[in-house]
Amino acid sequence: MAISKSRRWLAWAEIQDSPTITIVDLKSKDDKKVKILQSLDTIKSKQFVSIDFVKGATEKDEIKYMAALTGGPEYQLVHFNVNKNSILSVTPIKAAFEG
Repeated sequence: MAISKSRRWLAWAEIQDSPTITIVDLKSKDDKKVKILQSLDTIKSKQFVSIDFVKGATEKDEIKYMAALTGGPEYQLVHFNVNKNSILSVTPIKAAFEG
């Protein structure tokens, strides 16, 4: 689970065959604005173990990006473009105890 610095956006990850991150606008007066990031075949895990917002270039881009770490045994760092609902990069992470 993660909350943006302004406390406007809340995100959480769900364990599924294709792991999902849901992002909700907490300050929306109407229906809550929801964004859902689903991983593609490039993700080898069924869960995200850590997620966080990565600020964009301006204040307006408060939640432009999100970084997420998948679970093992094949850990991956995933960089999402939240506004475009797309994966920018997937980087394999080798655990320190694996040598």
